[in-house]
Amino acid sequence: MKKDDLARLHWLRKQREEKALKAVLERRGALARAETAAAEAALASSDHAGAARGRELEALGAVVGKELRRNDLLNLQSNLDAAVDRQRTLKAEEAEAAQKRDAAQSKLEDARGIFQRHRRDAEKLEQIVRQRSLKLARRRLVFSEAGDDELHGLSHPHGDASPAAPRSEDA
Repeated sequence: MKKDDLARLHWLRKQREEKALKAVLERRGALARAETAAAEAALASSDHAGAARGRELEALGAVVGKELRRNDLLNLQSNLDAAVDRQRTLKAEEAEAAQKRDAAQSKLEDARGIFQRHRRDAEKLEQIVRQRSLKLARRRLVFSEAGDDELHGLSHPHGDASPAAPRSEDA
């Protein structure tokens, strides 16, 4: 693999890492919004339940000891039914908001996993690029210090004889 190929691959991996990081940040924002919506839905449901209970007690207190007509009972029942329907709607909205929050949490965890994978890939390649650069720098240093004769094998650093040449014991 050529040096330019490694540099391009490293650049691509860094781009993937940055894109994955942006996805994590977007998912964090989505999770924060979902958590806020879930908390607001839970509060709305709780507030309505408390207020409905108070209205129910007040309405029952107003009719205790009085002679009731059929119309009064129907109005009371209608008001109670409306409060129950509203509470069911709020509970459904609360459950939906909690489900969206859980989905946002799951998507954030997935995005974090992808980011970590891309980060590891980029770091591994960066290490390879660094090692290769060091190796090339050492090679350039050797070539810059070596003369033409040494590079072409005419002299050997351990003496005049080449290591491949057999030594004569008679000499």
